[in-house]
Amino acid sequence: MVLKGPKDKTKSVSQHAATANKEFYLMYAFAFLIGTILFYLFCMFWFIPTFTLSFGFTLSLHLMTFLLILTALIPESGKKVKVHQIVAYGFASMMMLLLVFVAISPKVSVLARIVSAVSVCWMAICWHLAFFSPYKQKVNLYYLLYQYSYVILFVLSILAATYIR
Repeated sequence: MVLKGPKDKTKSVSQHAATANKEFYLMYAFAFLIGTILFYLFCMFWFIPTFTLSFGFTLSLHLMTFLLILTALIPESGKKVKVHQIVAYGFASMMMLLLVFVAISPKVSVLARIVSAVSVCWMAICWHLAFFSPYKQKVNLYYLLYQYSYVILFVLSILAATYIR
């Protein structure tokens, strides 16, 4: 969708989906929903029990999953832009919070906790650059790249916790 659509690094993945044709948007929403459900099930039935993660992690996961589903179902177009953005930034903040729980978990390997802590630091930098930096106009020129890096670091942190023992 991003590759076939306009090559605009200022747009989020959701904006690319919303401006794509209906077939691409449905494919995006379907893949997003399936990925979200599979990640939720993985966390609930393996990740949380394996690392004995706290109630805070579980609660944050429930909230993030709910917000992810809303993000997929509410296109970032028309009158729904503001609602979509609030929901999307809500799930992005939950992603960071989940990694905080991973970074402080004593059952996760030291290396995986370091990966998670570094990821949380990068995520905090992204939030600062996007909202508080005097250079936010320049940063927004590469919004898509920041968004990709944010999600990739989240996934890498979960993978590190899962596979580095």
